Amino acid sequence: MKKKNFKKLILPVVLFLLSSPFILSAAPPIPADRTITGLWNAIRNLANWLFSFLAIVSVIGVVISAYMFVTSGGEPGKVASARQIMIYSLVGVMIGGFALVLVNFIAGLAIV
Repeated sequence: MKKKNFKKLILPVVLFLLSSPFILSAAPPIPADRTITGLWNAIRNLANWLFSFLAIVSVIGVVISAYMFVTSGGEPGKVASARQIMIYSLVGVMIGGFALVLVNFIAGLAIV
């Protein structure tokens, strides 16, 4: 296999392997709960799943940026690029965490 094709194959395989525990641990379908509580529980479950996916992508971003830092050789352009990737990954997790807390807070108010 050519090296270029191998590099294109690495990311999808890594993403599949990291996401497979979430896919395989999905709960079996439950009867539809057509109340406001059921709606908020569905929204809460979706937010939790999306945050888990965001956390995985962020960890991959941090690992890639760390690798770029190590292999930059002190070249200012590569260091700046690696720094930006790390900042974006960490800011993404913070925004996603805030959104998750907000959804769970509002869902908790709606259920009571």
